[in-house]
Amino acid sequence: MTISTRIRVVVYNRSPRAELHRTLVSLACQDIGAARLDICLASARATTLRDQGTKRLLDALALSRIEAADSSGLSMAQAVNSAASGNAGHLAFVPAGTRLHPQFLSRLLGALDRTPEASAAYSGHTAGNAEGLAFVRTRPFRQEMLTRRNPVGPAALITGAAWQKLGGLRPGLWHFWWDLWLRLALGGSSIVQVPELLASCPPVQRLGKAEDGAAKALLVTHTPGAFEPDVCRWAMAHLRGDSWAGPFERGRIPGPRDVLGMWAGFSPAIAPGSEAWGSHLRRTA
Repeated sequence: MTISTRIRVVVYNRSPRAELHRTLVSLACQDIGAARLDICLASARATTLRDQGTKRLLDALALSRIEAADSSGLSMAQAVNSAASGNAGHLAFVPAGTRLHPQFLSRLLGALDRTPEASAAYSGHTAGNAEGLAFVRTRPFRQEMLTRRNPVGPAALITGAAWQKLGGLRPGLWHFWWDLWLRLALGGSSIVQVPELLASCPPVQRLGKAEDGAAKALLVTHTPGAFEPDVCRWAMAHLRGDSWAGPFERGRIPGPRDVLGMWAGFSPAIAPGSEAWGSHLRRTA
């Protein structure tokens, strides 16, 4: 495992002070040593480290390299981009309120070292699956998953070189994290999964059904070449408001067969764990 490079840790999202403190404690307990970490707090609202409780905690944890980015007037994606600026060898993104296993960073760094073609890594987490349900055992990661859903957890690690090459997050999208991992895969890099549960993350905020549909359609139209022609057709029709192009399941982009089913007037299939599962609706072949 690489032991010399510094890691820029971006703690993002607004959370109560006590939850932020739990995240800082878990960062101080990383087995690679807190001295390697440059921590920056990113929030679309003002964040301060000047209150007495936080100052005493930082002194006790020996977190000497920590700052709060000036994010006033910025969107969350812009705030993260601002906090991630610099020349760190690796960047870790951790939502505030997350509790990390002491080996979270070392395990992800080790996974990157063992996979030379990989530029990012993530682990099992509790933030929920694509439908917003509680943590379930996830299937092994495959790059093609990214054209249907975002399996990458909210706590993840990326090399500084890959982050610079991608230009950070694209603020014009709701699913800016999903877009980042999709662009990374399209650029020829791979993402490695550490399947063990190493990050206890707060639930990801779910969009309303209409907002989710528009967010996925924008992701498709902003990523040329990643999706099949029928899926692009669905995305453009959905953004136009065509009645046949529904939002599909939350957190999932329809595949070509799903789009053809919509066009033909059939409802999407009900999968185990989906919103309609268990609602007494039935589908036959």
